[in-house]
Amino acid sequence: MYPYVEQLMRWRADDPTRRPGGLVLEVKGDFCGQVHAMLRRNGREADYVEIGLDTGGCSSLRSALPGDESWRTLLQCFRTKVFLASSDEFTARNAAELCGRRDQLKAHYSVSESGRNAHISLLTGRPTSGQQSLSASKTYAPHHEQIFAPRVFTQLQNAQAIVLPYDGINPLPAQFCYLFQNAIVVTDP
Repeated sequence: MYPYVEQLMRWRADDPTRRPGGLVLEVKGDFCGQVHAMLRRNGREADYVEIGLDTGGCSSLRSALPGDESWRTLLQCFRTKVFLASSDEFTARNAAELCGRRDQLKAHYSVSESGRNAHISLLTGRPTSGQQSLSASKTYAPHHEQIFAPRVFTQLQNAQAIVLPYDGINPLPAQFCYLFQNAIVVTDP
């Protein structure tokens, strides 16, 4: 794999407008460190940007990248997004916004009572009137609510995630997923 990366980095290295670029995501190992060393040897260290996507969510992207909205631009490049548990309020709020909102009709009830010639009964001490009316109404109004509230992202357990999937053709709605627990590596202290 490393010879291929060396060859790719040398291709059109003299033309800064046509240099190849790549995005490498690794779970563990030192592949990114090796690529960084190769770029340094070839005089292209300025082309290397390292972003830790597993450390702090959107807030770490916001602090690592220049500009106010560049973190959002980078996040839009990923079509499928997997959100794990986050203790960061900023990340939870933005993840909830990315998952979207849904319109739901909510019922509202109203009860009213009225009377004409109202007075207090001397025998019972209750208000009475000669003519009384009672009305009840039920109305429906659209209510916009988030599909996943921000607190859901802070309450996710191990091996749980909320995913914004992309099937290669269309983006799919946000879904709650369980991850394979046998993929989690446990080390003894």
